[in-house]
This record gives sequence, structure tokens and C-alpha cells, in this order.
Amino acid sequence: MKDPAADVRQRAAELAGERSLVAAIPGLRRLIDDPRSDVREAATEALGHIADPAARQALQAALQSHDPKVRRAAAEALGQDP
Repeated sequence: MKDPAADVRQRAAELAGERSLVAAIPGLRRLIDDPRSDVREAATEALGHIADPAARQALQAALQSHDPKVRRAAAEALGQDP
């Protein structure tokens, strides 16, 4: 998740979500602030697939993101209206 290539960071986030990797939560939290919007959105969506209190906390924080796509993805993952 620290790769210099945005597409690699995005795919890593997607895979972490698909596999519900609790160990990936810290990295996904960092990716919520990635310079690339598509990476931020993928990280937020991935957190929504991980059933863990730390993932939920990260999603709560993502509701305050400057990126509307991140806020929407966080709200959807938390079962709220975007």
C-alpha cells in the first residue's frame, strides 16, 4: 500500500477489502488521505468490507474527508444516506 504507483495502491486496497484483511486496516486508513481520489475511494470501500471496530472508526473519520467520493463511500459502508 506504499507503492509509488497509484494503480498498485488502489489494487492493494481492493484486494484487502475483498479478503476482509483486518491487518490491512492501518494501511487503508493512510490511503484515505492518498493524493489520488480513486485510491482514497478504493480504501474507503475496502474498509466497508472489513467487520472490525477499527475499520468502523476509520469510516467514521472518513465522513469528514474533503473528498465527496470518500464521504459517500464511508456513508454507504456505515449504512447512512450519503
